[in-house]
Amino acid sequence: MPPLTKHLAFEGKILEISEREDEALGEAFPWIDRALCYRQMDVWLIANPERRKKKFVAFARHWMAKEPRPSKPIGSQRAVEFGVRQPSEKGNALLAKLGI
Repeated sequence: MPPLTKHLAFEGKILEISEREDEALGEAFPWIDRALCYRQMDVWLIANPERRKKKFVAFARHWMAKEPRPSKPIGSQRAVEFGVRQPSEKGNALLAKLGI
């Protein structure tokens, strides 16, 4: 029977994250650039051999949990994000008159 191969989403000098682990981290932290975080974690592990971690998924989860969530876009940023047209000056005046 051939040995099982582990399909890796990231393989650094030290850090290894499987596709399954990457998918789970992606669901838990959708706002994070995971590839960038994996590279940063790998560099940290290389620079800190005395503090090397054995449970990479737990290490990645704790690392990503410290990353701040982006604030929700408001006003025109949100409209641009969803492709909504902005009101004209006349429309803005009407909205102001209505107290909206």
